[in-house]
Amino acid sequence: MHARPAHSWTVETLAGECNISRSVLAERFTHFVGQSPMHYLTRWRMALAAGMLRTSSLSITHVAQDVGYETDPAFSRAFRREFGVPPAAWRGAQGTRGRASARKCLRPGEGSAAGGFVSGVGDDAR
Repeated sequence: MHARPAHSWTVETLAGECNISRSVLAERFTHFVGQSPMHYLTRWRMALAAGMLRTSSLSITHVAQDVGYETDPAFSRAFRREFGVPPAAWRGAQGTRGRASARKCLRPGEGSAAGGFVSGVGDDAR
């Protein structure tokens, strides 16, 4: 999920990647990470999105698609649930409009909102 955050993940596809059942994945993931796989995925996506919004001038639609959301409204709802404000307002508060538009997908721990990100994630994955 870290390598392909935009992939259309489900508990079933994640379990398939690990060659275990959905119930075993959910149980183990929750035990070791402290939350469900889908909750973690959503929070991971939001951390990546925040990093992109802060460090690029990519459109919100582009950021939404890069982190796995097919529609702006679904992305905005998930972002607002995580950060308390819509993505455009959050970006404005960061004072980052006009920064380099280099298309950069942040990896875990690379100076993003995801830096050191290990726990927490929302459930509106699509």
